[in-house]
Amino acid sequence: MMDKLLYRWTMLYFVLLMAPAIVHAEIVTREYKATFSQSTWTNYSSKHACHLSQKIPLYGEFIFSHRANNTMTAGIWVNNPPQHEGYARLYSMPAEWKPVTTSLDLGRILISPSQRPFSFKHQSARRLMKELEMGNSPTIFYEDWLDAMDDVKITVSPIGFRDALQKHNICISQLDPMSIEEKTKIVTVKSLTPAATNRDAMISDQRQQKNSFSDLDGETTVYFDTNIFNLTRDARRTLNTLVDYLDGNPDYQVVVVTGHTDNIGSDDDNIALGQRRADKVRDYLVSKGVKKEIIQTISEGEHSPIRANKTAEGRAINRRTHVMPRS
Repeated sequence: MMDKLLYRWTMLYFVLLMAPAIVHAEIVTREYKATFSQSTWTNYSSKHACHLSQKIPLYGEFIFSHRANNTMTAGIWVNNPPQHEGYARLYSMPAEWKPVTTSLDLGRILISPSQRPFSFKHQSARRLMKELEMGNSPTIFYEDWLDAMDDVKITVSPIGFRDALQKHNICISQLDPMSIEEKTKIVTVKSLTPAATNRDAMISDQRQQKNSFSDLDGETTVYFDTNIFNLTRDARRTLNTLVDYLDGNPDYQVVVVTGHTDNIGSDDDNIALGQRRADKVRDYLVSKGVKKEIIQTISEGEHSPIRANKTAEGRAINRRTHVMPRS
């Protein structure tokens, strides 16, 4: 009897002794980064800003934005945004071929509860661009907001960055020198013309009836919630109607998809958000059989409102993506 009791106490002692190691072994670090073949930098622009982005597979997209007034930002848009604020650590990791093997600690960064939880303003964005230009990889570590038992590592790849940066700099040199504020004033005046007002009323009526809509010529508009680029069920249903229309009218050579936003947030953020909305519509159309090569995506950000942004209703109508088939 005493031998059995001693055995049980001995086993309990070893279980308790090994518990920290067992718990530690369950912690997993998930890494998201583009492989060599996936590392692609994409340039796109509007009248007011140039953007340089890289897709991070299964995670989101890293975007540099350079405005006409020479301000610069960077950020990561994610597929699954956090629900609460937190903090992460930013490092610059050297390339494997470099003799230096130690990483550079760039400090603690804030995690914001939005679809762009990681944001970098002018100087920080320039530092990240410099690190990438030198062949280093900006890397973020944080405790997973979906599962606190896991850690997450996000790596931005420098592969192909220098060539893309040259095109980005050319884009910057060609930006419209007129200030964003002056452009916004012009757009606001145009939006108050009688023709625009009539168009507003028509779209408002359409929105009250069924939100997104598609007319007899295939011209289609879908709407989005604030700071969101995912398609609603209503938007997908409307795009299905557009797909049926395009199937029955195969003569269209181009489908122009233009993303728009309200005026909540910075100009850079809204240009990027408008582009992601346009890309989301394009990807959905392609998934339904529309040829990707005939689709052109554009972002106007907040610069082409069809209603004043002073009211919630006006902002809701401005958060849209417009699809125009052209022969």
